[in-house]
Amino acid sequence: MLMAAGKGPSAPAAAWSRTMAAWIHRLRFLIVALWLALAFGGLMGGQYVAYDPDVLVYFDKERPERIAFDAVETRFGQSREIVTLVVPATGDAFSPAVLRAVATVAKASAARPEVSTVRSVLSNLEITPDAALAADDETLRAAARRLRTMAAAGGRIATLIDPPGTVTAVAAIVPDLLANDPAREVAAAHRAIKEEIAADLDGIGFLQTGRIVIDDAFLTESQDDVNSYAGMQLGILAAIVFIALGSVTLTLSVMLLVLITLTGSTGVLGWSGIAINGISSAAPVVLMGLMVASAIHVAIAWQGAIAAGANKVDALATALDRNAKPILLSVATTLVSFLVLNVAEAPPFRDLGNIVAAGLLGILALTFTLLPALLTIVPRSRGRHRARLAAGVAQLGVFCVHRATIMILLTIAIAAGALAGISAIRVDDTFSHYFDKRYEIRQATDLFEERLSGTTIIDVAVDTGTADGAFDAAVRAGVADLTAWLIAQPEVARVDSLPLLVAAVTGAGGPPTADALRAASAAATREGVPSLISADGRHTRLSVVMRGVSSRDTLAFRDRARAAAAERFSADAVVVTGLPILSARLSVASARAMVTGMAIALAAISLILIVTLRDARMGLVSLVPNLLPIAVAFGLWGFLVGEVSFAATVVAALTYGIVVDDTVHLLAKYQRYRQELGSMVEAVRTAYAAVGIPVIVTSLALAASFLPFALSGFLVNRHFGALTAITLAAAMIADLVLLPAFLNLAERRRTAS
Repeated sequence: MLMAAGKGPSAPAAAWSRTMAAWIHRLRFLIVALWLALAFGGLMGGQYVAYDPDVLVYFDKERPERIAFDAVETRFGQSREIVTLVVPATGDAFSPAVLRAVATVAKASAARPEVSTVRSVLSNLEITPDAALAADDETLRAAARRLRTMAAAGGRIATLIDPPGTVTAVAAIVPDLLANDPAREVAAAHRAIKEEIAADLDGIGFLQTGRIVIDDAFLTESQDDVNSYAGMQLGILAAIVFIALGSVTLTLSVMLLVLITLTGSTGVLGWSGIAINGISSAAPVVLMGLMVASAIHVAIAWQGAIAAGANKVDALATALDRNAKPILLSVATTLVSFLVLNVAEAPPFRDLGNIVAAGLLGILALTFTLLPALLTIVPRSRGRHRARLAAGVAQLGVFCVHRATIMILLTIAIAAGALAGISAIRVDDTFSHYFDKRYEIRQATDLFEERLSGTTIIDVAVDTGTADGAFDAAVRAGVADLTAWLIAQPEVARVDSLPLLVAAVTGAGGPPTADALRAASAAATREGVPSLISADGRHTRLSVVMRGVSSRDTLAFRDRARAAAAERFSADAVVVTGLPILSARLSVASARAMVTGMAIALAAISLILIVTLRDARMGLVSLVPNLLPIAVAFGLWGFLVGEVSFAATVVAALTYGIVVDDTVHLLAKYQRYRQELGSMVEAVRTAYAAVGIPVIVTSLALAASFLPFALSGFLVNRHFGALTAITLAAAMIADLVLLPAFLNLAERRRTAS
């Protein structure tokens, strides 16, 4: 016999659920009022949400690499820059018009209080911005001829203008960013300068890059993704819920829960003062999908009981009785998967896990208080439009039971293919390519690296063992020799070191004298080059600029540079660090950490299932439809894309606890109907008729929560969203097609034993 969608056998509801339904009905308006008040408080708190704009938030302060990086920045001071590229449409950067544009940018940048130095080709020509703006065309043409000769000769000027003259740069040096002068405000001010100048000049384009601009883009673009896609997600969720429920009032009730989840989570973040970042800002969006996943089971079961003739309160008791255990179990497994993110290497993913874990408790409260209250208020709704689809899903389950051997062989084949795809995956990042070409920051960075210099900067810091910059001849010779070695490396675009600056200042070659080192250091500071001698005069650094290198390339270069430096100095005296090294190490370490995270999630969730279902076979059966989708998602990614960023490494541990939710509902219903009906086939038929539609709806709702991020131009969000959405879609298919076959296998084993 096939029961109506959401009905199942007509066993009476348990006493606890009848009592709970009666109390909720009695207090329904008070419950609604209290939740609306909390939602209003959340809405007010949302305006106080703080964002952390520093890209260093991705790197744990307690890791040795971060400690070394911070130590070098403390010892030598920070020096960040905003590079404005001036790109003439004619391709001639040696024209008077372009020199005036450079002067305009340089003058406006120098007027900013945070800027210590402005570097441009005017500095090489020994022309001030005011003088360039006041000069006539003939004077500027003469200056341009001198500039063309300098550019052809190469050297440091080639980092400001390329020899063909297609692009030139103005670099505004910002030595330190204070707490009250964050990167976002500085970047916004210089962006306004660029836009104002661009509006007044035709035929000349302006692009901006540099560490400050990149820092700002990391937060701004990922935050904009959340803001842009939240509305899209709400619309998608509303459409999915309406199609599933077929009732406007019931859909509005579920969407009210979603909105309260959104405002409540942002409000808690705002009132608590917890600063969020590009990754953790996605937490409210994730919680919206999880809210739908919990609510839809109760709503559909309530409709099924109404269709069977129950009144609204009795229908609520039935819905609570049949869904309380599966919902509690699914929330518990999801909670584990997000808490497991605490083993992630990147702190933002830990923040995401903890925020969502806390939000899940709110979802549980909403599911068992506000939703039941609303179900006793809204008009009766039967959901009869789902009957044919529910019957089809039930028939699919029975079909797969009878084709168990074929389905198991298919599972083995899919797993083998997935493993082949996984073997093709490389965890590798190109830091400058975190944004796709739709963004100005990517366009500017690509042009800067192709024509002028690079944005990948690595520091080689050396402890000379002396004081006050009085480097002995051996140290000076070692630094000069190491400088020559670095320049010879194919990926290196430029090296800033004291020997090179001495040669630039004095025109002399060979190891410089101590006096020459001090003079060159002072000259470097005036030029805006990061300090190359520490305050105590004991340390020196070589600043290496590289072009378009990936994580693997960066780590390989670090190892070679460390070995080369150790040959000239003691290994203990050398530190090779920089933001690209932190980023490269994060990619590799994240993959290793999440192997541990996945093992923890697998063990903890399997134990929860075995204990609560009281059946080890059911726990083992659940592994197939929950692990296989993760393998399929990564396998497809390996075949189609090949490379994943560090963000993708958290997907396996995170999604395992989510995809198990639908399996939990199916197994819990199957166990119940197996006891009531006695037949395995009829238990599958009835369970899939009752839960099949909610499984489809929750899978689509959760995928909709992550899929918009797959459209992002920010690579971290794109990889995270796409892989998660693929995993959730694959999990839905596995639950509907493969799980019945493995239930059949478990029953055979049970009978045999």
